[in-house]
Amino acid sequence: MAPVIRKNRTNRVVDGGTIPGTWRQLFIRSGRDFLTQLFVYADGTIDCWGPVDLEGLRAKIASGGRDIVGARGWAGMRLV
Repeated sequence: MAPVIRKNRTNRVVDGGTIPGTWRQLFIRSGRDFLTQLFVYADGTIDCWGPVDLEGLRAKIASGGRDIVGARGWAGMRLV
């Protein structure tokens, strides 16, 4: 199982099993800034305004001209 950051731990239940994860607050810039949470789980699911995998998150960002910026001052995150 993939390591999970100890700070900001979370989990979700799938088919009776618990999937560990972590979360971060961030801003989504899409004309306006929206403060939200990005959840990342050990099974590869990413949840930020709906569950997707990494390719799905890339597609969301690319399709809407969105930038993701950390809420604690780290620069910006671009998915490559």
